[in-house]
Amino acid sequence: MKTYYKIGCIAFLIVNVICLQGVSQRCDDYTNKITQQIDIVCDNNPYMLVFEDNFDGNALDETKWDIVEGLARDFIFKSQKAWHTRNNIVVENGLLKIITKREHLTHMQHWNNDWTAIVYSDFDFTTGEISTKSKFPRNGKIEARIKIPLTQGLWPAFWLWDASTHYNELDIFEVNTTEQTYSTNVHYNGANNQYESSSKVDCKENHDYIGNTFHTFTVIWNEDRIEWYIDETLIRQLPFYFTRKLRGWFGLTYDHYCNDVKAGKKYRRHKAFPSDAMNIVFNTAVPSPNSGGAPYSYTSFPATMEVDYIKVYQRKPCTTDVSVTNLPNPFNCYPIGNNILYRLITGKNVNMVCNMIIPATYNVKVKAKESITLGNGFNLNVADGGEFLVSMDENLCNANKRIFVESILTGEEEDFDNDDEDTIGFYDEIKKLFVYPTLNDDGRVVIDFRDNDFNDISLSIADESNRQKYSIGKINEPIFYIDMSNYDIGEYTLQLTNNKTDESLMYNIIIIE
Repeated sequence: MKTYYKIGCIAFLIVNVICLQGVSQRCDDYTNKITQQIDIVCDNNPYMLVFEDNFDGNALDETKWDIVEGLARDFIFKSQKAWHTRNNIVVENGLLKIITKREHLTHMQHWNNDWTAIVYSDFDFTTGEISTKSKFPRNGKIEARIKIPLTQGLWPAFWLWDASTHYNELDIFEVNTTEQTYSTNVHYNGANNQYESSSKVDCKENHDYIGNTFHTFTVIWNEDRIEWYIDETLIRQLPFYFTRKLRGWFGLTYDHYCNDVKAGKKYRRHKAFPSDAMNIVFNTAVPSPNSGGAPYSYTSFPATMEVDYIKVYQRKPCTTDVSVTNLPNPFNCYPIGNNILYRLITGKNVNMVCNMIIPATYNVKVKAKESITLGNGFNLNVADGGEFLVSMDENLCNANKRIFVESILTGEEEDFDNDDEDTIGFYDEIKKLFVYPTLNDDGRVVIDFRDNDFNDISLSIADESNRQKYSIGKINEPIFYIDMSNYDIGEYTLQLTNNKTDESLMYNIIIIE
């Protein structure tokens, strides 16, 4: 799929509210050209639930979460000025509530910016922040159902970050309630060089643009791309690999995804793309006057960010046999480290022949579709408070058909260093187009034309024998759904044709069990 990475405004639909999106992409955030060493193959395994919290009960589960007390990262108050306290973290009626209050605290003790001395500061607000004890790696899906407060002067956020080795950050959302903007960002800081990629939605004309009601926010973080969704609508997609055509303001980029990234080919890669495992964070910040957007003197408090649930999924095999051995670690076949508390092992038949050490409060779950074998030489050492859970599940794989979409670049391969202009054809008419399956595996494919003149586009689907399965002469909706739930397992070709130029975009649609 071809994507423009320049500043612009596009129509942006969130729960029937139209906003304007401006995409900001730092042009120097690219690595040098690289020659790819291996093929990147799509992981078609289904998503399995590896972590969740429905916030039942009357207190936060502190085996899963850490509560920030005092200051959070910003010791010199450039961006925010609020004291964090566990009193502002409340769990009740099945909801996590992060409460921000106008409270004046004096002479609060904390370290200075360089951790060399204890200093004392006054604060005008209190707020809350929690982060998972677990760090979660790439190739996963994270979603939460959240109600965002719209009280002026706040900065509620749902994000991932890791500061242990490099500064990695992936913002599922940051909302500036004063500016009434919704942002998605990725940041990476290595060797004191910081890179970022941001997208901001400006919704000043629609104050209820994303707050006051619950919405489901999802990020899919894979090796080849990051995708952001609101209520299952794809709002942004950031590729790891891309090639570039032309230069300067009118330069175009070609995104490359798994199965399209080949060994021996030259690509560019986004430096901002995070790679290390990260903790999940919920918080509400209060901007300081130095950063702008601070609460007015008459702004009403308290304000509450509410979270109904959070779920984390990872792709796991369930139609192939899996063997767990001591290799490559001779001491522990499935080491639990880097604060990852939850491990899930799945397969059609799972065979375990190894030493397994499970520390306190950590757990390992083994699920199989047909059999689990704890073979000769399997040794288990579970500390007090740890868990080793084994279960059979004949419905381990999602019973629904799963759909995968791959773009097909038409025409001859382009030299992405070529600075000469040429005829782009269909791409002259297409600004940003998303084609993707729905998140809930209901057998539908979404074609998102919200930034395009979709009335001049026709669509057709053909099977592997080139028999036409579906066609429409003119698209008449900005978000168009195709129900493929009754299609047989196999591969299909989806073709979008510009009726003015007869140029086409092609996609592979792959349906598996």
